[in-house]
Amino acid sequence: MRQLQPGDHIRCDRRAYHHHGIYVGDGMVIHLQGKLKSITRPEYSACQKCREKGKSNGQIVKTCLGCFLDGAPLEIVEYRFFKRKPSHEVIKRATDFLENGGFGSYHFFLQNCEHFATYCVTGFDFSRQTWNIVGTAIGTVVVGPIAPVIGVFSFILGKVIT
Repeated sequence: MRQLQPGDHIRCDRRAYHHHGIYVGDGMVIHLQGKLKSITRPEYSACQKCREKGKSNGQIVKTCLGCFLDGAPLEIVEYRFFKRKPSHEVIKRATDFLENGGFGSYHFFLQNCEHFATYCVTGFDFSRQTWNIVGTAIGTVVVGPIAPVIGVFSFILGKVIT
């Protein structure tokens, strides 16, 4: 596995979904989460690093890598075809959203943590896991025609290095 670098799009398995964020260095991650979660969660307030360096604007939060992972293994998302912004631009974009807002409210299908991370890295907001869920549901009802399209989008978006 390659070394984690500032500006990397990272994710971890939360069993029902993958949680995504942007590693900004110094052991910290900026990520989007729903309103039901906040930096005041007990695990964040108990963590000294999150108390000292953490920040929240309501839905976009900066937490330590340990609290982000919550015991799950780290995965680094690599992009095959989408051009990555330089790391300093990725970090600036994530930090600007944290400090100034503007990304909008969390929505599981339309604007989730993966949309946030892919937008910071590429300038396009896209969620592969949302496409996979929608594709599976549609494929179950309308067997066939959309499955190749979903597969192409998944391939184009990227791969994950564990």
